Amino acid sequence: MLQQLKQYKDKHGNTLVPQNYPDNPQLGKWVDKQRQNRQNNKLATERIDKLNEIDFVWYPIEATWEDMLQQIADYKDKHGDTLVPAKYPDNLQLGMWVDTQRQNSKKNNKLSLERIDKLNEIGFVWEPIEAAWQSKYEKLYCFYKR
Repeated sequence: MLQQLKQYKDKHGNTLVPQNYPDNPQLGKWVDKQRQNRQNNKLATERIDKLNEIDFVWYPIEATWEDMLQQIADYKDKHGDTLVPAKYPDNLQLGMWVDTQRQNSKKNNKLSLERIDKLNEIGFVWEPIEAAWQSKYEKLYCFYKR
């Protein structure tokens, strides 16, 4: 299975094999089992080392979150803000992720302080309606002052 995982990584660039991977269902289940076994201290150090050698992703949820954080940073570099439309046609997943972060920030303990800090570091806009209002007000004020 390790060889099959290496082939997957060569093809996809990561070890984030979906649990129900249609091309190789056993591989997805095996990868999930390795994560579970490590979490339960049931995976031999030798096996952990072999998986680490190929940059095995032990925490896929965290890795996915970090990938989305990079995508929002890239969006900001391109567009100048983090106001991704909910149905952003170039990346629907990014629009939904941004909305989820905003929603989770409003719920107690749904978004860790570490994640909030990371989003704040890139200038994440938590209240898009307020930001839009403020931007339009500033434009109106500049027009009025002319």
